[in-house]
Amino acid sequence: MRVRIPGASNGLPVCAFVAKISNIDTYSVVFLAFKRDCTARFVVKGDEAVAASDYDEAIKLYSSAIGLDSSPDFSLFAHRSKANLGRNLCAEALADAEKV
Repeated sequence: MRVRIPGASNGLPVCAFVAKISNIDTYSVVFLAFKRDCTARFVVKGDEAVAASDYDEAIKLYSSAIGLDSSPDFSLFAHRSKANLGRNLCAEALADAEKV
């Protein structure tokens, strides 16, 4: 896997990039940026799964995004709620919708 980080040597393998970091604060910034990127990718793939009516996959992807996201991004619950509705999982959809 390769990671692209503004201001860093682009395209370094993640392990090589992390090995070059000597400051824990820098590591934290890089790690949070990586988590945000992964969360965004899960959401995009979840949206694609919903568009293809693959609601089980969408629910898994949105749940992964929620698990990675450390900020209270309630829109992730709205996405999963929509996927739950697609599977006729009304109680789960309502529980997610109430978090929005």
